[in-house]
Amino acid sequence: MLWWLRCGAIGRRNLRCVEQHICATCRQPLSHVQPSDGAPGFWKHGVEPVDHPAAPVPRREMDEEHLKPVCDFCTTPGNRETSWVYPTQPFEVQDEDTGQVFNIDDGQGWGACAACHKLIQTGNPDALAARSATLREKRNPGVRFEKVLEPTRAAHETFFLAYTGAPPVPATEYRPT
Repeated sequence: MLWWLRCGAIGRRNLRCVEQHICATCRQPLSHVQPSDGAPGFWKHGVEPVDHPAAPVPRREMDEEHLKPVCDFCTTPGNRETSWVYPTQPFEVQDEDTGQVFNIDDGQGWGACAACHKLIQTGNPDALAARSATLREKRNPGVRFEKVLEPTRAAHETFFLAYTGAPPVPATEYRPT
């Protein structure tokens, strides 16, 4: 489980943003994972499991109208008309079990569906975590709310630590930097 997070400049090394990539198969945004031990970086789906490997293509090469956003909070597939993007700074997480540190940064922020956006705007992280855990339980047979609530809360904590505080941008107006 990934629990520990650092943001911004770390020691002598600045975390860098990488160009956002989209999966050519499912057209969902991908996250870049860069192990700190020098191993090659890789792209992964933000919402897993999926039925195919990540097929990264730079977002600038994709047709914006056909992108399929996924809420980074509740993992619900969304649409561009009702989704928001919250800017975040680069961040690292550490695997508590192995000690491995990863720079997990697509450089573009976290996407939120309309319901999660509302909970973020009203400052209700407990309701946000409960919504996410409830939906995960409903979509995944065998997943229990009680087992996923705390890891979900910890994942959301990552967002709140990395969030820049800049206003969220409607997905229809968002263009990656």
